[in-house]
Amino acid sequence: MILASGRCLRRSVGLALVALALFGLPLAADIVRQDEAVDPHLRLDLPGHTGEVRALAFSADSARLISGGRDKLAIVWQLPDESDEPAVRERDIVRRRLRERAIRWQVARGPRGSIQALAASPAGDPPVVAVAGLGAMGSTGEIVLVDARDGSWIKTLGGMAVDKVDRGGHRQSVTALSFTSDGGLLVSQDLDGQVFAWKRADGWRPVELVRREEERLGAAGARALLRMPPLRPLAALGADRVAIPVLVSKPDAETPIWKVGIYDLARPQEPPRHLPPEHPGVVMALAATPDGRRLVSADLTGQVILHDPT
Repeated sequence: MILASGRCLRRSVGLALVALALFGLPLAADIVRQDEAVDPHLRLDLPGHTGEVRALAFSADSARLISGGRDKLAIVWQLPDESDEPAVRERDIVRRRLRERAIRWQVARGPRGSIQALAASPAGDPPVVAVAGLGAMGSTGEIVLVDARDGSWIKTLGGMAVDKVDRGGHRQSVTALSFTSDGGLLVSQDLDGQVFAWKRADGWRPVELVRREEERLGAAGARALLRMPPLRPLAALGADRVAIPVLVSKPDAETPIWKVGIYDLARPQEPPRHLPPEHPGVVMALAATPDGRRLVSADLTGQVILHDPT
């Protein structure tokens, strides 16, 4: 009985294999050979970011664009040459696959490591790209400086060093970065409204320009600001000034009034000069021409104001 069943089983298996072969289905031996012929390494061809993009910056020579976002990645894009045809220049840079390299500044679980701000120095040797956001190296306010030429690390500003030495600077997520036109100063602002100027000639030593909102407005005022969008923009004006939004009304006012304050970087202890136009809502964006002669601000209500900050 056992021998007869074995012969029947072998006959059935043989017929099944013949049927598979007749219908063109792969046999087990074929599958093994195909697997052995395939490169087992994981290959990804991701043309761009896999998460929300929060920051953009052009390189000093305008030949590259740096983008960063919540996927904790800064990507350097090589831009089309001016000699290209117009149709080529207007094509999506992601679809053209002109990604030159990727810079991973800090990576951790959850949102830690997401990029909120980027800035590229318009001058200076070496050319510098500053990357900041929700830090992941101890405190959340680190700013990482990398060489714009190859993405190599230069220095980490703020936070706690490996040897537990306090480097000074931000203790909250950095939301805005801006270099002065000569590349000699980097100005940064965090979610607490604290602003620092980092001087290249002094080894990027920080100088506080604006104190934390809780220190300026009190605990109740800082809590009132939490009901507003968590944006803290700024814009460098030329080589020696910076524009920063300033709340001039009470934080709990029915219509909070904001103005743009002009700070003198050479005199960080002096109060700012407020530009006359008022914003009936939190200032969401600032931009300035490289020479610092024109400044534009926009608020939550949709109002856009063009200033003469000179």
